[in-house]
Amino acid sequence: MNTIRECWAASKSYRAFLIAAILFALLRFAVQVSLFAYSITPEAIADGTLVSADLQFSYIPAAEHFKAREQLYLQGSLEILEMQFPYSPAFAFLYGPLLLLPIEILVWVMTIIHVVAYWLLYVLWARIFQRNHLTKAEKLWAQLLPLFIVFTVFWDDLALLNIYLIVALFATFALEAVLNEKLGWASFWLGAMILPIKPHWAFALGIPLLLGRYRFFSKLVGGTLLAYLTVVSVTILGGGADYVLRQYQEYFIFLG
Repeated sequence: MNTIRECWAASKSYRAFLIAAILFALLRFAVQVSLFAYSITPEAIADGTLVSADLQFSYIPAAEHFKAREQLYLQGSLEILEMQFPYSPAFAFLYGPLLLLPIEILVWVMTIIHVVAYWLLYVLWARIFQRNHLTKAEKLWAQLLPLFIVFTVFWDDLALLNIYLIVALFATFALEAVLNEKLGWASFWLGAMILPIKPHWAFALGIPLLLGRYRFFSKLVGGTLLAYLTVVSVTILGGGADYVLRQYQEYFIFLG
């Protein structure tokens, strides 16, 4: 954070932009909180007011279906793709205790998670730049802080309460662990946290190849596979082999 202090001390315009961005964020967050507060009132719920399409049409139903050992994936036509649960059975099982909270509690828990995740994203990338001696990137990252605060993708994700931002944080943790060759943590983030949700976000798995670290790459592939199979095994223990394996079959058909 020293770079931010340096930018603050060196530029009057930077101070103005940063203050303006913080004021915007406070106002925008207050508006979002008020919208969430209204959407979970008994009157709004009775009228069918939507809090979050992703939560209410995908995540929560999947957790409910897993608990009841019902079909997770739509059968037949996939014309309404956004209504399809797109993640692995492990997601429905492992995140079930969170997703099955009353919506009046879940919306605030997810809001806190999103805000913390976005803050951690900024801090982690600043640390990656610093530890890898990318001085110019570290300075530019500090200069971009006002834009980072008002970045519309974050505010859209906050309004939708989906998991894209959270997966981006997982991917950043994985990237940092891979760059530092921390095999255990890299395998955990890639195999246990990313692959069960969004496999295409496991791009950090290929970084050792690009850097010529072939021995670490082979170990990372093995560790990631072990972590993924562990998650699958835990899901099988929680949901039963017949049900979970059938859902995994449907999941891989969906991915294909």
